[in-house]
Amino acid sequence: MYLFGFVAYAGIFLMLGKWIPFGCFVVLYAGQLVRVRREEGVLEEAFGAEYRSTGLGRGCELMFS
Repeated sequence: MYLFGFVAYAGIFLMLGKWIPFGCFVVLYAGQLVRVRREEGVLEEAFGAEYRSTGLGRGCELMFS
């Protein structure tokens, strides 16, 4: 979900040739990584091994792998 949003907005800024908004967007979007890691921590704390076994707790890894 987060990766798709990033790619969509980044593509729109690049397509329009808006480099300054694109740069600001990339910097601000880095804050999403903090949010993703926080959500993963909450879910892992709540569901433990069951959450880890689904493989869903790899949001940040998937965004930049």
